[in-house]
Amino acid sequence: MADTTGFLLLEREGLPDDLRWLVEKYPREDWQAHANIHGIANMWLQRHDMFRELGGMLTNGIGDYRESRLNAPEFARWFAPRLNHFLGNLDGHHNVEDHHYFPVFARAETRLKRGFEILDADHHTIHEGLERNAEAAMPSSARFRRAKTNSVSPPMPMPTRTAG
Repeated sequence: MADTTGFLLLEREGLPDDLRWLVEKYPREDWQAHANIHGIANMWLQRHDMFRELGGMLTNGIGDYRESRLNAPEFARWFAPRLNHFLGNLDGHHNVEDHHYFPVFARAETRLKRGFEILDADHHTIHEGLERNAEAAMPSSARFRRAKTNSVSPPMPMPTRTAG
């Protein structure tokens, strides 16, 4: 991973100026109509929207449990499959981006290399946070396993990310 000092996900307020040119040249609203990338842009935007939607659903579900709108067995039945889907798809998506899309795009436009290095670092930050949350949730997970019915699987452990 390259040096991303000063541009870490939890510390920055947007992209550095030397990467803003691309956002200005190709605004997100224009991606779907772009002759060269419309198909991949459409898929990429839909995947990111799906992760945002699933993340919001998971957050709302946690709130429902905390506010006693769901009891432990109901929450476990509802939460576990959605969390498994979210984590598995997120890890796969980030691996495709980090190991396939980003290198191809960075070779096509060398000025993007640092931007993709920043995104790769973002992915590692996200996965490290998810791993910490999974470890912290282990005592709760045991309680939910006792409360659940046989039809619910406990949330899967986070896959270990490889340096990319």
